Amino acid sequence: MDHQRLLELEAKCIQDCPPACVATCPIHMDAKSFVAEMQSGNFAGAMEIYSKTIPFPGIIGRVCEHPCQAACKRGQVGEPVSLAALEKFCVQMHPGYRARISMRPKKGQRVAVVGGGLSGLTAAFDLSVKGYDVVLFDSKARLGGSLCDFAEGVLPQAVIGADTDVLKELGVELKLGAIVGEKFFSTVLLRDYEAIYLGLGKNPGEMLGLEMDRAGQMRIDPVTYSTSRTGVFAAGSMFNGRGYAPMASVAGGRRAAISIDRYLQGVSLTAMRDNEGPFETRLYTNLEDAELLPAVVPADPLKGYTREEAIREAQRCLQCQCLECVQACAYLAHYKGYPKKYLRDINHNLVMVKGNHTANKMINSCSLCSLCEVVCPNGLNMGEVCKEARESMVRRGKMPP
Repeated sequence: MDHQRLLELEAKCIQDCPPACVATCPIHMDAKSFVAEMQSGNFAGAMEIYSKTIPFPGIIGRVCEHPCQAACKRGQVGEPVSLAALEKFCVQMHPGYRARISMRPKKGQRVAVVGGGLSGLTAAFDLSVKGYDVVLFDSKARLGGSLCDFAEGVLPQAVIGADTDVLKELGVELKLGAIVGEKFFSTVLLRDYEAIYLGLGKNPGEMLGLEMDRAGQMRIDPVTYSTSRTGVFAAGSMFNGRGYAPMASVAGGRRAAISIDRYLQGVSLTAMRDNEGPFETRLYTNLEDAELLPAVVPADPLKGYTREEAIREAQRCLQCQCLECVQACAYLAHYKGYPKKYLRDINHNLVMVKGNHTANKMINSCSLCSLCEVVCPNGLNMGEVCKEARESMVRRGKMPP
């Protein structure tokens, strides 16, 4: 089986594709695993999963616009899972939670981040973790930007302060009350820093001598977030195309940080970035037998879910997956996997030179009935693969006729 054919067959198996909730999230928080932990009452485990992707969980868990909830497949058989309420419950259960952060070695390169809103905060967080010396400039006396406009009952100032304190722990230098004008930009930032990130809620492009589009907005590349000046990148709420969207701002800061890291390492800014941001997943989930379950409504809407209510709501999650062929075929189910995994095992079995051919039994057990092809959304026939593998093994004397 040549490599190209293997890739074509693997592409037909969609079990590894993310569920709609994960694909729709701008930074792909693993909502499926997050909810799975809550289903069993393991809220600490859920918080750990949440914080692996979310840089400021206490903030985001309270103000996220939750595009994942609108994409939830459960919404096609009743109401979608209340991910917004589950995230809020989880972060409120773990105030001041700090995820384990693995810092890369210091690179000795300086990056300036202008803007203390969610976009700039995320860029500063990610770049400092990547090993850069980050200095964050903001005109206000405190961090948060538009976050500070939320009502205290929605997002307490103490939560903003506690979450953003992580930047000090990461070594980010804060310069608050700093006005970045044209002169400071051209004589200080461009001179003293290897890269600059502009995460601003207003349009500074013309003032800073950056190229503008016909609408009068700073021109930035939609994939790399680079501006017309080399080494200067930008995002923030002004580029979201709609009202303030916290997760879109986080995504902009994160994707720009990836570009800055690549730029400073001298590698491609555009390679392998197709699925950054929201995208359409290929995962198929059969809803024919899904039970119609109404959303769990908290007894006290002002306080939100209790522990028991959160568990019951999490248990409405379908834990989306395909596995159509595995559920229909005793042979495929027996080996505790799914076609993409089996294809790799079979290919390894075919190309190995020494050692035991551990997949021979798997290859020989298929009855070649083609049921898998009938039920697979993409028509993948494991029988054809097994037959081809058997013939190859027999020709080479690795399997008896």
